[in-house]
Amino acid sequence: MEKKKLIECRDVSLGYEGLPIWEHLDFTVHSGDYLCIVGDNGSGKSTLLRGILGLLTPQSGKILRAPELEKGAVGYLPQHMIHNDDTTVKDEASKAFNRILDLQQRLEQLNVELCERTDYESEAYMALIEEVSHLNEQLDMQGGGNFDAEVEKTLMGLGFVRSDFTRSTNEFSGGWRMRIELAKILLQRPDVLLLDEPTNHL
Repeated sequence: MEKKKLIECRDVSLGYEGLPIWEHLDFTVHSGDYLCIVGDNGSGKSTLLRGILGLLTPQSGKILRAPELEKGAVGYLPQHMIHNDDTTVKDEASKAFNRILDLQQRLEQLNVELCERTDYESEAYMALIEEVSHLNEQLDMQGGGNFDAEVEKTLMGLGFVRSDFTRSTNEFSGGWRMRIELAKILLQRPDVLLLDEPTNHL
């Protein structure tokens, strides 16, 4: 079975203020691939990831992403993070499902609107029906049910114990905080996972 093409760099040059850090970059990432970029500090590893994420426009060439990646199905663990210190480990990890909560809220709004409208044959009404259908599909894909068990399972898989769940995040070292961020990303089930210096602070 042929692997799906997710990311493709075609003769890409990336840099800042006209100064290229990467030149004539050509590579393809397929589903199931595991790639590691090794280099000294300042050699351009983070720059490349920013280009793949679409946060940095190539100076030349093209970075092509599969359609589902354009819709946000990319998990990104940055090298430097701003940590939230006013929440527990479990509550912080549960923020991975904020999108599900937003989808559920939007779906409730649309269903109320559908009940109140009577223009059943209009294009606007049909557009609402289509949006409701699309939102339901997204919720099914992201597991819109009870996610407590999934949060706990993921945290324990990353080395936390149950007694850690109610502890404040500010009680943990940088490496453990990075694991919390990684848990949030894994819980979102991205199609592509980009980790920038994931062994920092360990």
